[in-house]
Amino acid sequence: MKKILSNAILLLCTLSIIVNCSKDDGPSSEALPSITAFTPKSGTVGTEVTITGKNFSTITSENVVKFGNVTAIVTQASETELKTSVPDGASTSKISVTVNGNATTSTDSFIVNAPINLELNKSSLELHTSDAEQLTVSGAGENQVTWSSDNEDVAIVDESGNVKAVGAGTANITVSVNESQASAEITVEPSVFVTVNHYKTTDYTASIWTNGSITELTDGSSNAYANSMDIYKGDVFISGSELDKESENYIAKYWKNGEVNNLTDNSSDTRLSSVKVYDDDIYAVGYGTDENAYTAKLWKNGNVQDLSDGINTNLALDLVINNGNAFIAGYESTDNKSIAKIWVNDVPHLLTDGTNYARATSIFVTGDYIYATGYDNNIATLWKSGTPTPLTEEGSMSFAYSVFVDGTDVYVGGSEYGEEGKYIAKIWKNGVPIDLTDGTFNAKVNSVFVYNGDIYAVGYENTIVNDEEINVAKLWVNGTPTILAGTDYSTYAVSVVVK
Repeated sequence: MKKILSNAILLLCTLSIIVNCSKDDGPSSEALPSITAFTPKSGTVGTEVTITGKNFSTITSENVVKFGNVTAIVTQASETELKTSVPDGASTSKISVTVNGNATTSTDSFIVNAPINLELNKSSLELHTSDAEQLTVSGAGENQVTWSSDNEDVAIVDESGNVKAVGAGTANITVSVNESQASAEITVEPSVFVTVNHYKTTDYTASIWTNGSITELTDGSSNAYANSMDIYKGDVFISGSELDKESENYIAKYWKNGEVNNLTDNSSDTRLSSVKVYDDDIYAVGYGTDENAYTAKLWKNGNVQDLSDGINTNLALDLVINNGNAFIAGYESTDNKSIAKIWVNDVPHLLTDGTNYARATSIFVTGDYIYATGYDNNIATLWKSGTPTPLTEEGSMSFAYSVFVDGTDVYVGGSEYGEEGKYIAKIWKNGVPIDLTDGTFNAKVNSVFVYNGDIYAVGYENTIVNDEEINVAKLWVNGTPTILAGTDYSTYAVSVVVK
């Protein structure tokens, strides 16, 4: 009996060991990968695809992704998301993911589209600064395209393929869909821009001359004047004013690519002298009447700031923007005299003491130096950071209206009264005079600009037409004159920019 009981106990122990061993040696419940979605649903070879799901490996190499039977490279991995690209040789098929030998397959197939072959309507464009032309693309189908420029100092492009020439040079405009691209080479030649006012009706008409073509900004029904200008991202900004005949006040305005923008209404007489654009902000200076006198004014994006108190007449005549700071040239009239002055933002700095009649007409900032030009006691004068240098001898009658600095060379444009009793159009280079006219008729340089070593100057020279002496707008390039708007009526040029 004892032997039977012992055998029974031994049998139970053996069964218990077998059961426990069976539990220890059985398969583990390893988490299996699964795909819940992928995006996009279709694309060409090279299209990036994001696979979402669970139980992926965080180590990219431990996830084997296939489009059908073609293996793709995993570029990013987390437990719930994989990133890959459609591999070469793939065709429309389901996507599978294998992790540690455990595979899962998508419910839907990824549609592999035929390769996109993009073509532009032109492989190259030759433009001048401020020109615009549209490129069109074929082969993109319903895919969204992306446009880009590799040199936005030369040419820019918008989302519709409209190309704008910004400055001289070369650029490549590229249109892209995924990995497919097409490009066009853009060559931009510099443009010469000149503001011209002409008197062909009973009033002056504001206009702009560009590479030989005149575009009128006003209709000639009332006096209007175009003054200085700025070229920014291929857009042409021109300062000026136009008479409102009802109030007999001038309205300060600027034109952007020919479209007018009024800065004032007709409630006061206001003139705009200069406009500049910096970091997409539009700055302008001019002057307007208050109760007692003209007040110098500075505008930024249409908001005006008075630069003087209105007790004495102050005129702001020229403007440059340097590192976001406004440098302004002008003058203040007092007791039948005038004081040449500049403003840095709204802070005035006197260049003369009021003893003589003096004006600052133009300003240029480069490096640590502020150059201003104008005249003091009827002598053309250049101020360098406040220190004056007369450009002609005492006793002469000379006037300076423009300054431009190119490297170490300083150019000043103006006029000097000649021996024949007429004003001679002049440029001073580093103080040395260069005569542009011979003194037969009155002439004047209003603006000077240097580009690639060439000296551009604009203004006018009088001539006789039908027994009447009239102004004739001229452009001089290295001393060679060009008549800008014919000789049928009086014209004069105010400002020149080459870009």
